[in-house]
Amino acid sequence: MSVGGRAAARADLGLAARGRPPGRAPHRPATGTIGARGAQGAPGGAAGGPAKGNEGLTHLAYLYDNEPDYLSYLSAFAAAGLRNAGPVFVAVPGHRAALLRERLGGESPLVRYGAMTETGRNPARLIPELRAFLDEHAGRRVRYIGESIWPGRSEPELCEATRHEALLNLAFASAAVTIVCPYDVTGLPASVVGWAQRTHPVIVRHGRGARRMRAPAAGTAGGGRGHRLRDQPPGGP
Repeated sequence: MSVGGRAAARADLGLAARGRPPGRAPHRPATGTIGARGAQGAPGGAAGGPAKGNEGLTHLAYLYDNEPDYLSYLSAFAAAGLRNAGPVFVAVPGHRAALLRERLGGESPLVRYGAMTETGRNPARLIPELRAFLDEHAGRRVRYIGESIWPGRSEPELCEATRHEALLNLAFASAAVTIVCPYDVTGLPASVVGWAQRTHPVIVRHGRGARRMRAPAAGTAGGGRGHRLRDQPPGGP
């Protein structure tokens, strides 16, 4: 990894630890504190792990409590990429796509808005959609906001979307992409939020980030326990 890549990675980790949207460089999961609650009893802890310059995946679950927090964090995440001429793909359901578009201000050739409510009806279509966007911007680090899990989805839909979240770790393991997946902790069942903590290497909430102890395996609930998704649907007991 280049000196510049290492510097960018260190800056990225510092932003995540302070609860700010991560920057240009990725970090991979590494041994550390894990759990719904992190350092000093607060949800999260320090997000981190080594980076691979512009080559590796950063995959975060962003647990939000209300719309103002949602818009503030995600618009800052997207805007930080745009400031560095980084392509941004925003795929969120409902009216919040329009709100984020308004927050970002105007149209930019670097920003694309996906139709998550439509495309996300079949989560298997989401990975090819993101892959095509990365191919269009080869050699550049991409930021992706993907909310495939939202209140009102059926249990089978939630199960398939959770499987999709796990597969992202395999499909884009070496891709130059930072993925943030929002989760509505007030509207989703606690069990669904629990699955987010098993399928994402980094969890961010309340201005803190917690890293997983190891990378979750695709097709499983997480690296630690290894439960198959089909054995324990995310909406189940």
